[in-house]
Formats: sequence, C-alpha cells, structure tokens
Amino acid sequence: AGSRAGGDTKEYTFGPLDEEAYHAWYAQHRFAVTRRKGGWDALRHAEVLAAGTVPLFEQLAEAPPYAIPFVPVEQLLKAEQEMADYGSHMEAAYNATVEA
Repeated sequence: AGSRAGGDTKEYTFGPLDEEAYHAWYAQHRFAVTRRKGGWDALRHAEVLAAGTVPLFEQLAEAPPYAIPFVPVEQLLKAEQEMADYGSHMEAAYNATVEA
C-alpha cells in the first residue's frame, strides 16, 4: 500500500483522500508486511493493528528497545515464530485468537 523506501508517494496505492479505503484494505487481510523506513515508529503500524491485522515486521528483532512504543514487540516476535509456516491447516488456530 505504501512505498518501499518510505515517502516516495509515486508508489502509494492510496491517496490522501482514501483513508477509509486504506483502513478497509488492511481490515481485509490477516497479515501486513511492514518494515522500518524513516524510523521504526510509524502511524501505519498502529493503523494495521487497529484494523485487526497482524503486522509482520522485517527485522523486528533488530529494533532497539522502546523504538516502537505502541507496538507489542515481544508478542509479535512470538507470533512470527508460531505462524512462520502459516497455511490453511492453521486457520482454526488463527481464528481462535481473533474476533469475527
């Protein structure tokens, strides 16, 4: 939905007036791959969580302590390990952890 480097608006899927569609898009997905761009802390991480989607951070284990203050880093690292081989065989276990 965003740019690979961060801040390059030519790559954005959604424009500044597409906020509702942007949030709905995240809500349609179980996972959202994200990464450090300009810094670790970014509003999109909170938006992903608020949509009920699990953010999968690239290199999250390398984030300095307290670099992402409103993101449950330890829980996400644990989930990353537990869900590494996610597939249809894990649907029931995943669905048991989230509200419909």
